[in-house]
Amino acid sequence: MRIPRPEYPRPDLRRGREEGRDWLNLNGPWLFAFDPGDEGLGAEWQHRPNEAFPTTLLVPFPWESPAAWGQDRERRDWNEEFLVREAYLDPGGVGMDNYRTAERHTIGWYRRTVTIPESWRGRPVFLNFGAVDHHATVFVNGIRLGEHEGGYTPFGFDITGALGETGPAVITVRAQDPQDHRDQPAGKQIHWYQRTSGIWQTVYLEPRGLCYVEQVHARPDVDAEAVEFRIWLGGDEIPGATVEVTVVDPDEAEAGRVSAAASVGEVLRVGLGLPDVTLWDIDAPALYRAQVCVMADGVVVDSVEVSFGMRKVFTAPLPGTDCRYVWLNDRPVYLRGALDQSFNPWGVYAFRTEDEMIADLQAAIDAGFNWLRIHIKAEDPVFLHHADRMGVLLMCDMPNFDSAAYGPLAQGRWEAMARDLIARDYNHPSIFSWCLFNETWGLGGEAYKQMPERHDWVRRMVALARALDDTRLVEDNSPCLYDHVETDLNSWHFYINDYGEAREHIANVVAHTYPGSGFNYVPGAVQGDEPLLNSEYGGISAGMGDRDVSWCFRFLTNELRRHERICGYVYTELQDIEWERNGFLNYDRTPKSFGYDPTDINADDVLVLDAPPGQVVLPGAEIRVPAVASLFSPDRWAAARLSWQVDFTDTLGRTRIAATEGAMDVSAPPWRVTGLGEMAVRLPAEPGLALVRAVLEDAEGHLLGRACLAFDIEGSAPPAGAVVVPFRPDGAAMDGLDGSVSGSSSAELVAGAGRGAITLSACVPEGIPPAGLRRITFVAEMASYRPTDEQTDERTFPSDVEVRLGSVLIGKLTLPDCPADANGVLSYIHGIPGRYGYRVELKVYGPRLREVLRELRLGEAKVRVRIVGDDRDANGIAVLFRGAGRFPMDPALIFETED
Repeated sequence: MRIPRPEYPRPDLRRGREEGRDWLNLNGPWLFAFDPGDEGLGAEWQHRPNEAFPTTLLVPFPWESPAAWGQDRERRDWNEEFLVREAYLDPGGVGMDNYRTAERHTIGWYRRTVTIPESWRGRPVFLNFGAVDHHATVFVNGIRLGEHEGGYTPFGFDITGALGETGPAVITVRAQDPQDHRDQPAGKQIHWYQRTSGIWQTVYLEPRGLCYVEQVHARPDVDAEAVEFRIWLGGDEIPGATVEVTVVDPDEAEAGRVSAAASVGEVLRVGLGLPDVTLWDIDAPALYRAQVCVMADGVVVDSVEVSFGMRKVFTAPLPGTDCRYVWLNDRPVYLRGALDQSFNPWGVYAFRTEDEMIADLQAAIDAGFNWLRIHIKAEDPVFLHHADRMGVLLMCDMPNFDSAAYGPLAQGRWEAMARDLIARDYNHPSIFSWCLFNETWGLGGEAYKQMPERHDWVRRMVALARALDDTRLVEDNSPCLYDHVETDLNSWHFYINDYGEAREHIANVVAHTYPGSGFNYVPGAVQGDEPLLNSEYGGISAGMGDRDVSWCFRFLTNELRRHERICGYVYTELQDIEWERNGFLNYDRTPKSFGYDPTDINADDVLVLDAPPGQVVLPGAEIRVPAVASLFSPDRWAAARLSWQVDFTDTLGRTRIAATEGAMDVSAPPWRVTGLGEMAVRLPAEPGLALVRAVLEDAEGHLLGRACLAFDIEGSAPPAGAVVVPFRPDGAAMDGLDGSVSGSSSAELVAGAGRGAITLSACVPEGIPPAGLRRITFVAEMASYRPTDEQTDERTFPSDVEVRLGSVLIGKLTLPDCPADANGVLSYIHGIPGRYGYRVELKVYGPRLREVLRELRLGEAKVRVRIVGDDRDANGIAVLFRGAGRFPMDPALIFETED
């Protein structure tokens, strides 16, 4: 069996030299037993024979996860409300019963027998754990080595004394996770999503030297072109031993070396100049490596390799303004972030593979994000290493305890965790900020504002974090209750799915952000000039169900980018989680379709149009739209050109480029949010849908930004000269379909799920059919239908249908899917979340035309759309009318004459 997670678990702190790295990965099958009665310690289960452990569990996956029981096959079964966790399981699998009962248990015992390599004899051997949630007791050969408390932090034990002269080592681990989230730091694995208990990061053995390197921090000083190493040694003193540090630059050339006398029990500080330093940046994530060796008599006793980046993070005003931003090295960065709660359907809290980590980071980059807020979870060091390597900035949240447990025990556990995590992750250049608390969790909720003694404790924790790490920003609390105390980032949260309400809210926050303002702070505290950062936003919040987010992401982000005072944002979120469905990706990481390129609004450079995303206007209306450039790419010129055109779709669903277009020269300097003036656009003088598409280019023709607004031009009259009989919803009837449509204008959508038919009826006025009739064409916007508002993705739900005009079959076709995204502009303008369909055009001529005409002369037209496929292709029918979908059209019969 292939070892799960076979990579070295601390790429930022690799023990041994590259040419001879000794370690033993203990991931894989372990014998396992639950201990529901907490009998194991008293009954000394550490001495039980292997046969007494009744099952096998895969490490390093929490025992509530499918992966722990080998039940993580790639399957995609969905139901109408949420993605069932058991949909990923094999009903006949060996681990099914264990998985289904795992959530009930709080104590589990692990057993693994290991043969220690002969080459390690005579050297200290350490047993290391990346993380065990929450309390671990470790035995080797029945000898109790120690305990560790804290579900996120690494620990290890020197097991040398427990090893016999010969024979294998029997490792037993008792893990206990009370899971009540009262005084133990935790994230959303308690009370929100699937629980996660036990071993959830890599377990491994490694030999060390008699005097060994325990920890190394590389503190970059970009301005001085130097790095200071802080080195902690463990083990025994060796007289005359030294520590030698050799640094290799990003091009694999030696950049320098330095040495100093070794001393156990003290922090050894050594500095090294790095002339012509190569900076770590988002676009060029250059990493240095340092080999740190303990030397005695010219022999390497122990060594580790650390990676680090030369970069500095600070806040300063944008050039020419008083708007403070986060700067990376020598430039301001517009922070475009996504919330990353970092759960998955298979390992839940643990990634199954290193490739899955890389894929999540790449998905963020592809969507235009340059940073992630790792949400209430201490992330796996391998993930952090790849963020370093790929140039993704991170804000790392600390897990929190429960407000009801606030007191010395909970505070002490939190502080111990924070110290350990800052120490563990110090060398990752991707981390630009620590966030100590989320939404006042653990601090008292609404009552926190009136608890000055808790404010004082938070201030002390901010001071502690700054003292432990002065290379990063520290946020006290990412607030939804407007209750900062002391912080380097003045952030706030909002979830609003209405354009006007969101616009007003954001403008109000900006207006109340200035030095001395008490807004967003607890009583008695006021703002300084900290950068204003949105640290959570969205239109679809956690409990709103599986709905399209493409429309709200665009207009909300547009509003945030409009204000120069705001230095960045965190969209909620990167991927769905179980029942929370507001991600850019589904829970299984398949992508969603937005109907536009998200990087149009989520990029360094963005063109902002200061108007509602969709409006209803009169034919021939002249609109004036203020345009704004938000430009944060380096090396941009001030001279630019703004141009626009109108794409028009008439009431028969036919699209053309309207004659209206315009352009103007503008000034758009970099690292600023600049008003460009107004675009004046005359819309077509006939009913339909107008999309105003604007483009901003620099003087050399390079794209800076593009944007689009939708205008529903009132009316439903057909284009001039067309002879049309339209169908309206009041003439529609369903047969056999299960109909339930959401939205304030659901009358413009007739739809039903399952198998059945929809019949459309309309009166045929006198004079129709006209003389000289050559052809009748049926046009409509139609789709399959499911009674949810899920965003379009790679899954499809087709329906095979036949269409009859009267009793005459005029066509068979497949309705490919039931899409919902920003393409459904008319639905969004009129209150139906994102639904749209496909323009269907069926022509009737020749013998069939004569059959149809006999029925039309009776004064009524009937079109019947009926599902004819098997159950796999029977996913309902949706017929969209003038006020819904992508095309501004009613279903209609077009009568075409010879001329």
